[in-house]
Amino acid sequence: MYRKQLINSLAMVSLLAQGCQLAPPAAVNRAGAFTVDSTLAVDSQISGVVRDTRGALVAGAIVKALPVGAGPDATPYVGVTDASGRFVVGVPANHHFNVVIESAKLAQTAVLYQVLSGNTVNVELTPTTSIAGTITLAGGGNPAGALVFLPGTSYMATAKADGTFTMTGVPAGSYAVGASLAGYAAGTTAAPVATTVDAPAQGVAIALTAVSLVGPTGATGATGATGITGPTGAMGMTGATGATGMTGATGPTGMTGATGPTGATGATGPTGATGFTGPTGATGATGVTGATGPTGATGATGVSGSTSYGYVYHLPTVANATVVGGADIPFSNSGTTVNMSATPGTSWMVIYEAGTYEVSYNVATTAGIGASIALAVNGTVSPSTTLALLTATGYTSGRAVLTLAAGDILTLRNNSAVPITLALAPNVGAQLSLQKY
Repeated sequence: MYRKQLINSLAMVSLLAQGCQLAPPAAVNRAGAFTVDSTLAVDSQISGVVRDTRGALVAGAIVKALPVGAGPDATPYVGVTDASGRFVVGVPANHHFNVVIESAKLAQTAVLYQVLSGNTVNVELTPTTSIAGTITLAGGGNPAGALVFLPGTSYMATAKADGTFTMTGVPAGSYAVGASLAGYAAGTTAAPVATTVDAPAQGVAIALTAVSLVGPTGATGATGATGITGPTGAMGMTGATGATGMTGATGPTGMTGATGPTGATGATGPTGATGFTGPTGATGATGVTGATGPTGATGATGVSGSTSYGYVYHLPTVANATVVGGADIPFSNSGTTVNMSATPGTSWMVIYEAGTYEVSYNVATTAGIGASIALAVNGTVSPSTTLALLTATGYTSGRAVLTLAAGDILTLRNNSAVPITLALAPNVGAQLSLQKY
């Protein structure tokens, strides 16, 4: 698991025998690489005792001896410490071995280089302990998946459906314990929690309060590209024809012409001229407007824009400007975050909505030439995001497209063994921003 640290420098090793000169290998192939010869007699041994820093003997530790120069697929010689912490690993005589000692009871793995067969080695390593407790949600609810962490470290655990959690592999000491869950404000213990090997911390309780995921409205960002126009909805049915208006009143009849005198009966005289046409009658009142036809069906809604984005940055001080090799860069401040969260003073962003994200990241350095930075998802570096720092003082930036799942943890890491020093505030020493497509 990525949270477990390999700390060779903390192992205090005492070689109790002489003769650590380089011996010839058992067999060499034509390419010059060491190969384990299964026919070699196991006629010597490497022995010793494993203790923790309290002086307690460690039983059940696995001890592996691999010949110097052997390939990665070579089978090691293996031994296990007994109840008195002692181990004996049988090996061929007159050869040098790299010896690895590891145990779930220890906070680090010891690696001893160039140990000659026949030697005795004593190892003292830091023991581990655990922290256990319960996460509750205000108003009830299922806390399953709540992230429990030790701020400023990479130790973390996940709460079960009943809210209980157990964080193992933690060095003895005093820690603040924090917890976070989507839709709830992050919580931290009121006082540091002490845990020792003999008395692991129990009963740690953290209550989380629900909050709105929508923060205060920030400044209006640049207008995004216009989405594709959705298809035109089907034309609605033609409304029914309104009723015909009432017929207007008939205009008044024109005046009747005077009756001519009755002529003598004889041949019919010519027809008299037609009288003047009477004036046109007034226009009748307009009829009542017909009822409005039914509204047509609404067209399909167009594609929505992005709803997930976030931004964090670091304003370094003298106390936290240096980031050692292999460590994640902390962020002192958090900008607007939607469907993701970041706690100021920590080094990670928690993703709440799965999808494809465009990630931009950069650092401003005053020392660290030869180092490199990279994005890490759940503690594993994404190889395509590694950027080398080619100058001691300068600005290094990158952009990547990553597919992230809900619950993923994203960090910006010093992906090298070389420490880097960030530019001090008011300069922004490091920043990380995400935008979901």
